[in-house]
Amino acid sequence: MSPGSSSSRSAATIDDVAQTIVRRVALALNAHAAVLMPRHDNLAVVASIPAELTLDTASSAAMDWVFRHRKPAGFRSDTLPAAPFFGLPLQTGTNVLGVLAVQAKDGSALTPTQNNFLVGLTYQAAAAVERAKLTTDVEQARLQTEMERLRTSLLSSVSRDMREPLDTIIMTSRNLNNRWNDIPVDERHAFVSDIEQESDRLDRFIENFLDMTELVTGNMRLRRTETNVGDVISLAMARLHRYLKERKVVFECPPDLPAINADATALRRVFVNIIENSCSYSLPDQPIKISVARESDSIRIVVTDRGIGIPETERERVFDMFYRIRKEASETAALSRGGAGLGLSICRGLIEAHNGTIAAHAGENGVGTSVTIILPLESKPR
Repeated sequence: MSPGSSSSRSAATIDDVAQTIVRRVALALNAHAAVLMPRHDNLAVVASIPAELTLDTASSAAMDWVFRHRKPAGFRSDTLPAAPFFGLPLQTGTNVLGVLAVQAKDGSALTPTQNNFLVGLTYQAAAAVERAKLTTDVEQARLQTEMERLRTSLLSSVSRDMREPLDTIIMTSRNLNNRWNDIPVDERHAFVSDIEQESDRLDRFIENFLDMTELVTGNMRLRRTETNVGDVISLAMARLHRYLKERKVVFECPPDLPAINADATALRRVFVNIIENSCSYSLPDQPIKISVARESDSIRIVVTDRGIGIPETERERVFDMFYRIRKEASETAALSRGGAGLGLSICRGLIEAHNGTIAAHAGENGVGTSVTIILPLESKPR
């Protein structure tokens, strides 16, 4: 089996291919083997057998010569023969991708048959490394494109969704400052309330922005403690008290609900996003129902509104980044403003980080939307 054969499909990365090469050499020749490749302008061991193998100074110099001159060198060869390791270039055409270093366990030199075996293997290995490198380069280019798209979308979202609350805060503050003595007391309180509401909205947007950045970059770290889901939801509703003060909320949670091992702050942000989303897509006189229940080895939370609902074809897409439901023209004026389209995407990321699931369904009797979250009672940290 060569490193590039169909039976070695698991060698999907360059390091995997390198490990396959040294394993093949070690087994065939009863030898120590290493593959070296350029890393930060120097040759470095990327795979070896034994795993802790390091090359001495003389062998390292010999492998560097092999890489630069594209010719074998090292132990008992015409070039740097005193080096304990013998090296061959991993080369396709004029492109040298790395070096294969070999040392027989008994200290003997390679026989002509063994040398021919290694020469043939290095050609196959170099081709396999080149294919893996091409795959890696394509994937990196795709990721770079995705990151640029994300960056553009985030900047657009920041400029749009931060601008609106900031404009309201600035204009209202100036109005209060310039006309303080002319404004009735009750109107002053209303203006201050508007400033507080827009400040809260801006604060939640920044929280979402930071959460999404951590999720996308893989830097999200959960701080798990014993957490009562009912308490977390109560804190989320308290955070949204201005949204909920004129809306009926039915909250059903058993008093004996067991605690889960979770990041309470992250879960609070999940429920803030979901409840705020329910407010944004339903009229103020329509109730929101939140039910919590234990189901064998999990906790099930369902948040249901009686809003415009989500078409069946869009119920999975609402969890995509920057996706926002298109409101019906007749209802747009009556409903709250849409956000950046980050909320539900963040919810999915945080819930999945807790080994849970989240999904959207039609609401009760087909009216509105139900968002269902299932969190395991016990889960290993991710």
